[in-house]
Amino acid sequence: GDDRRVLLWHMEQAIHARSKPVKLKGEHLSNIFCLAFDSTNRKVFSGGNDEQVILHDVERRETVNVFLHIDAVYSLSVSPVNDNVFASSSDDGRVLIWDTREPPSAEPFCLASYPSAFHSVMFNPVEPRLIATANSKEGVGLWDIRKPRSSLLRYGGSMSLQSAMSVRFNSTGTQLLALRRRLPPVLYELHSRLPSFQFDNQGYFNSCTMKSCCFAGDKDQYILSGSDDFNLYMWKIPKDPEAGGPGRVVNGAFMVLKGHRSIVNQVRFNPHTYMICSSGVEKVIKV
Repeated sequence: GDDRRVLLWHMEQAIHARSKPVKLKGEHLSNIFCLAFDSTNRKVFSGGNDEQVILHDVERRETVNVFLHIDAVYSLSVSPVNDNVFASSSDDGRVLIWDTREPPSAEPFCLASYPSAFHSVMFNPVEPRLIATANSKEGVGLWDIRKPRSSLLRYGGSMSLQSAMSVRFNSTGTQLLALRRRLPPVLYELHSRLPSFQFDNQGYFNSCTMKSCCFAGDKDQYILSGSDDFNLYMWKIPKDPEAGGPGRVVNGAFMVLKGHRSIVNQVRFNPHTYMICSSGVEKVIKV
């Protein structure tokens, strides 16, 4: 959060009792924008406005390493097949691939470089050579680490030049969900430039802040996004590929979750407990 600390809660203990979170010793010098766990949940990466990524040991609460950037870090993603490898996206317009086994002086691998900021990055969970990105001016892209500095695919068709802020793969790596400024959430099939569906609802709007999105459900059949109207919206992905008409717009949310007192920026779904966590401008996390 904006208080520069990384806090860890044990979810079940926090729900059933007033347990205090664990505070990791490594503190940032400014706002923290992103977190990423490795596959064992023993290490957590944090990045933010102070132009660095800190690698924390969860059990010892100690700082393991620090990876310096030249501008703010907006997103992190750990390789699904190698916990030593992670990707970062930055305000300097670069997506960098890091190996924690390399010495601190080693240069990271530059996958992408644009004049505009990369706001989101994610490894494909099934095909880790593929990486999805969201850029503030160039929209949503798909990259292959074997072919750096040239995207495989620019999503959106003739409207690919959009301000994108978040992108997520589903658990099978076959679909991409993305958020764009002043536009509804959009779903793409992995190898198709054109949207499968867009999702809208009266009251939903995404203009004021940086937000994230995610899939939800046991088969990723739902999508989630926060909104400027202080609500959290859940839509169901239609089974019929022709649903939504010519614009492929799904009008009408499956569920609207209320209770926040300000804009909802972040949302995550836990597929093991079926819990949804959301947070935003206010100083609380809703479960």
